[in-house]
Amino acid sequence: MAGLLLQHGADVDVPINSDTKLTLLMQFCGLGFDLNPDQAATNLETIQFLLEYGADPNRRNKQGENAFDIANKNSAQKDEILKLLKQIKKTHVHITEKPLVSHGSTTDINSGTKKTEESDCSPIKCGCFSWYR
Repeated sequence: MAGLLLQHGADVDVPINSDTKLTLLMQFCGLGFDLNPDQAATNLETIQFLLEYGADPNRRNKQGENAFDIANKNSAQKDEILKLLKQIKKTHVHITEKPLVSHGSTTDINSGTKKTEESDCSPIKCGCFSWYR
């Protein structure tokens, strides 16, 4: 269900608590109790899933903490979670109405998106946006 919502544009970084500004990624990164092996595997898979759908590990909660801070401080799986968080890269995406001409970036002509690591464009110029992956 979550995958379907995210595929149709749901915001993965919406705070789950408006008072604390805690996101789902922060919540799963901060599980501070011992998990059985199945729960631990599911927790890591959930974090990976959220990251693949663009969860921003640098987003800060009301206390100024990000997912790195929360995992480092509270998580029973600190090492594994920090490794996942460090593996992601910021991806820049262009949304267009026409097939794209690639200039050194990953292009998906079927969806009309182009992913680049760096770009000199802006949302005002081309309707692009960035997310972490």
